[in-house]
Amino acid sequence: MKNVPRLCYFAAVVVLLFTYFQWDIINIVTPFLIIFVAGPVYIFYLVTLVLSVVYLFKKWKSLKYNAMIPFGASYIALILLTAFPFVEAKIYIDFYVNKYQFNRTVEMVHSGEIYPNTDYNRSMIHLPLGYRHLSKGGGDIEVGENYVFFFTFRGVLDNFSGYVYGHADPKRDLGCDVIDDIDLGNNWKWISCS
Repeated sequence: MKNVPRLCYFAAVVVLLFTYFQWDIINIVTPFLIIFVAGPVYIFYLVTLVLSVVYLFKKWKSLKYNAMIPFGASYIALILLTAFPFVEAKIYIDFYVNKYQFNRTVEMVHSGEIYPNTDYNRSMIHLPLGYRHLSKGGGDIEVGENYVFFFTFRGVLDNFSGYVYGHADPKRDLGCDVIDDIDLGNNWKWISCS
């Protein structure tokens, strides 16, 4: 029982970090295998949540309110998991941290400094080494007459999401139905498509 508080704190931090970075993890392990990563993380968290309740009742007499701290940490994590918009936060943070490089890449496309260079798609550009982190799933961007598209998730068959610069009509230009979109200002949007 003496390690229960540490386990609760550790599990709360791990589950929150996993939830924040889940799309980066999916890009690494693929959507097919994410259950083998997510399952143990969430099960571990739920077990420690139950342990924190047991700890609270067993240690209440000797520790009083200090016995509530592990449960409090687990409960706060639960509230954050259900109420905090982790995906939206990640979208905004990633965009604003890399905004200069996104804009620089668009400038390079418009100036002709970089141009479609892949064998498998005439509208794709494999980004230079220092810019590949801007587009997930291989470091490719899609360019069209009215847009530049940076992937944040590249689906297996047809689902994808990403940052788009310009005035793209997703149905016409990207061949997709928009599920969700977030306006980021100055001709930038994040869209999720199917």
